[in-house]
Amino acid sequence: MSGRARCMSERLALQADFSECAAFAYWNGQIETGTHGQIATDTQLDLKEASLTGGRATASLCASVLSTRRETRMTPSDRQDYEALDDGSARGAISLRAATAIAAPTAATAGMAARARRVALAVPHVRVTRRTLQIVLGLFWLLDGGLQLQPFMLRSSFATGLLAPVGDGQPQFVAGPVHWAANLVAAHPVAWDVPFGLVQLALGLGMLIPRTARLALAASLPWAIGVWWLGEGLSGLASGNASLLSGAPGSVSLYALLALAAWPRRGRSDITPARWLPFAWATLWIGAAVYQLLPMNNTGADVSSALTANGSPSWLAGFQSSFAGWITQHGTLSVAVLVAAYVLIGLAVLSRRTIAVGAAAGLLLALAIWVIAQNFGALYTGQATDPNSTPLIAVMAVALLFGGYGAADAASARVRARVSEPRRELGSAA
Repeated sequence: MSGRARCMSERLALQADFSECAAFAYWNGQIETGTHGQIATDTQLDLKEASLTGGRATASLCASVLSTRRETRMTPSDRQDYEALDDGSARGAISLRAATAIAAPTAATAGMAARARRVALAVPHVRVTRRTLQIVLGLFWLLDGGLQLQPFMLRSSFATGLLAPVGDGQPQFVAGPVHWAANLVAAHPVAWDVPFGLVQLALGLGMLIPRTARLALAASLPWAIGVWWLGEGLSGLASGNASLLSGAPGSVSLYALLALAAWPRRGRSDITPARWLPFAWATLWIGAAVYQLLPMNNTGADVSSALTANGSPSWLAGFQSSFAGWITQHGTLSVAVLVAAYVLIGLAVLSRRTIAVGAAAGLLLALAIWVIAQNFGALYTGQATDPNSTPLIAVMAVALLFGGYGAADAASARVRARVSEPRRELGSAA
């Protein structure tokens, strides 16, 4: 088509992992022969000679390779989005308008496109979708099902030693049903525990299979609520004696929360998790701060006893004991620091600019609590029914980090809305 250039390129995306921006350049289509414009020869950069870090090219390098130094035109809005992407810690895209001074293709142009394609294939793309959460939840349910079939669970001591104490000190609407369920299981432990384990295994397998994931998610909601009430006693929330250190708000309550976040939208699971997840995160952490200030949790002795309540392996016992002793001696400071950390972690995710910081800090603190206070969920003892709550909080943190909630992802969304414009602009220019 003499005198015209027709660009079939659909997208140009810049992706980045958490620590650094990475270039992702993808020409999907071809540029037909024409005489409209000219590609500057000084942009024929060889990616092999470029400064790469671990196979990743910087965002500015990608712009240099795919745009002309002489004819690239960025609007102020494009440049703002570009800077957000170059500064951000998530995936993003830059408008094709930054590289639409396109002209007759040459051999050098084709070479650049091929090299850019190879870089694109080399850049890892970490993305958490609803399907990702479904798979992770499925694995957790499989773990719970396996734990429920341990020899200890098949004896009456499971009901009398683990279930019944959960109702002690609770309001009657919690204690009554918990003690009733414990007595029922104690009378026929095998008859109850084996079906419990099989149900959880079925939920896990159902979530791992795409065709049955939706049904398994739906079935897991009432099951999780029932276990949370009858098996965990609402994790002590009704008594005011709950603490994030001791396992509040309860692992199965977080199973239900993540099941809702992973629920397919319009039949699709390959999209970002529920947009309300940051608000759920903020509620969890700010709620933890409120409970930490209640009379049964607000002294150094209370925090210390929560740290040591679940025990620890022998190799960690010395550190745990010393740390708990220090907290007892500096009670006011310890509680103040803990509450402040909870509040800041919760509030940070409400802003796109600080969501990565809040989620990363929450991830690290959750893992520390799991090791020091929750004894790795007591998984190695033969008496654990689940890995405890903080691994689920860690899953939430990873979803916030890589699920598309950050500032760079917002810029990406705005830019992708403009990516469809170049075809119309090129058509009108021709």
